[in-house]
Amino acid sequence: MQCKDNLQEQLTQLIDQRNFLLRKYKQFFQRYHTIYFFGAGADGVLSARLLTDLLPGREVYFIDHSKSKHGREIYAGITCYGEEKMYGCDSQSTIVIITSFRYVDMFYAELCRDGDFNSAGKLGSTYVCDSFVRVFNTEAE
Repeated sequence: MQCKDNLQEQLTQLIDQRNFLLRKYKQFFQRYHTIYFFGAGADGVLSARLLTDLLPGREVYFIDHSKSKHGREIYAGITCYGEEKMYGCDSQSTIVIITSFRYVDMFYAELCRDGDFNSAGKLGSTYVCDSFVRVFNTEAE
């Protein structure tokens, strides 16, 4: 019986920690007017679902390399576009949430390369989102 109680306590602590982290991320994300979910797969949908209460009144988009997803609604009225949708956006009011655990390093490298989207403000935000997806993703290995 003690083993069951201990396991239950550990699970409760993990859930409490996850909920605490989610609240902290929401506080951080709240300061941005435009949200890009970079990756329109299962983790992109999960990320949007976890942040549903933050999305009303904001510009929200999915970004994905798959052209077959472009122009399609992915989740709750959020449409998917190619990377060019992010070009020229205001770094002070925009955040990019990399949603794919498997490809986070590749996506981050794309955002860091020279070009229309390169911005220290956006990249700082992106790094935080790397941590977000590592905590809340579904593809963890």
